This record gives sequence, structure tokens and C-alpha cells, in this order.
Amino acid sequence: MLTALHEIILERNPAPQAALLGRFAKLYYNNAPTEELLARPVADLYGATLSSWHFIQEREQRKAKVRVFNPDHENHGWQSLHTVVEIVCEDMPFLVDSIRLQLNARQMSLHAIHYAVIHAKRDDEHRLCSDTNWSEPSDDTTPEAIIYIEFDHHSDLELLQDLSDSLVQVIDEVRCCVEDFEPISQRVTAVADELASAQVEGAREAEAFLRWLLNNHFTFLAADEFHFENDQEADYVVRTEARDLGVFRYQPAARDRLKLQDLAEEVRQFITRSQPISFMKSGIRSRVHRPAYPDYVVVKRYDEHGNAIGGVRFMGLFTSLVYIETPN
Repeated sequence: MLTALHEIILERNPAPQAALLGRFAKLYYNNAPTEELLARPVADLYGATLSSWHFIQEREQRKAKVRVFNPDHENHGWQSLHTVVEIVCEDMPFLVDSIRLQLNARQMSLHAIHYAVIHAKRDDEHRLCSDTNWSEPSDDTTPEAIIYIEFDHHSDLELLQDLSDSLVQVIDEVRCCVEDFEPISQRVTAVADELASAQVEGAREAEAFLRWLLNNHFTFLAADEFHFENDQEADYVVRTEARDLGVFRYQPAARDRLKLQDLAEEVRQFITRSQPISFMKSGIRSRVHRPAYPDYVVVKRYDEHGNAIGGVRFMGLFTSLVYIETPN
């Protein structure tokens, strides 16, 4: 099938353009299942290839580019029986899983999905440069994910626009998680180090648990910090917004200052009692990685006298290793 595709590329394009398209097609379909390619007319495969090639020509750094459309001969020069999604953005972990979640949430049946990485160099106008080896990383290139999806045909323009907007949002959310993964991990280590010297019952076990989480037992998606304040009227829990990481940076909290008496009973009990660590479950499914309800791990911080002065809240997903590892 790729041989037939390259023949059409040579027939329909001047030699220099055909050479570029041929290079792109080889990269683009390198990992595509053969049966998926054979199931498509070669003319439509050419149209999809040309469409993706034109789509990736311009992209601003740190901005996901998404298009959801129904290709037809009149408007696009090729056709598909399905609705098509084209995406180009920085390559990063969790990307394909998180994009698939958006489609699954809308009960859209997938017919094709493939993913390729191009090591792209772009000029000052954000245009793709052709004088680099797209298959090999280098100091002046950025790995960009090219994702192509086909799902059941939908003609509702509002639905397609909503999906497009949601995909841009979830890619931005994934970016926040990936960019902040190392800072979150460093914060976990810092809190564990603090617990190592805290004069509080249970601090050593809480320290050990945090270090266990870091050892591939927890996918950290977010972290924030809080401290305690009081005045003549009430006690308060106050978030430090500048310290938000991951999902919390992408989706800032509605309020940063809460009265202790307004919090849920279990939260008040944790804050007022001596235990150094607590666990909670989110009521909202994760949009990143997998559609599970994330877990919160909340750890107190102490002054040199053992008085709780605030804490750190981590949010994420336990890894598959946790579910198969022996409790011993």
C-alpha cells in the first residue's frame, strides 16, 4: 500500500515536493498497522497524507493545533466515511490516552488512530523546516506528536467544535502535568525529608510512605500548599496559589482562603488532630492518563516545636504496580 501511495505522490507533485511528501509519508506511516492501510483506498490515503502534511506546516511553540472535520472531495480533495481529527503538539507522556478519553466520554466509536513523532525545527514564523532529519532528535528540534483519528461520522458542527476545544484543553492540562512532574517529585522528597526530623507520632511511617510513592507507585498529577491562619473570628486554611503545580496550576481553585468550620468533618478532624498524613478520594474523574478517580495524599508540615503550621496536598493515580504487588 505504501508503494502505491508513493507512486501517487510522484505522479501528482513536482519532484522537490514529491521528495518531501515521500519522506513525510515514510515517517508518518512507519508504525501504522498494515491492515488499517489496506482497508483504505489509496486515493483517500493520499488525501489524508497531504492533509496532515499541510496541517503541520505551521504551529506555534507550546500551542496544540487541533482540527475536527468531515473531509469531502469538494472542499478538501479527498473523502472519508468517518469524521477526522488531526492534532499536532509537543510530544509528551499520557497524550494518546488522554485524547482517547475525550472521545470515549462522548461514546464515539474509533475506526482508526495512529500516532507519529516528527523532530521538528521551525523558523521564526513557526513554519516547519525541511532541511533536518525528522526521524532523529537534535539540539535545535522539538519532538512533535502527529495524531490522526477517525471516528463515527458526526455532522453536528457544535459537537465537533466542542470536541476540538476540549482536545486543546486536555492537551494543555497534560502539558502542565508533564512539565511539573519533576517539581512535584522534588516537593514530595522535600516533605519526606521534613518528616524525617519532625517530632510527631507517625512521622517516620508517613515519610516511608511518601518515598514508596516516589518509587513508581504513584503518578503525580498535581500539588498545592496551604498554611493555617487565625484571627479573632475564626481559624482559616489558606492556599498559596503561587505554589500550585500540575492540574492545580491548570485549574486554579475557586477560593484560596477557607474557614476551618466550613470544611468537611473529616478534613477538620485531620487538621485538628495529630496525624501527619491523610488520604481522600476525588469526586471527579481524571482527564489525564486514565479515567479513574484520583487520590489525594495530604501531608502536614511542622515547626521545630512539632506544631502543625500547614501542609502539602498531592493528587494523582496509583500505578498498576500497586494493584499487583504483594502487600508484604
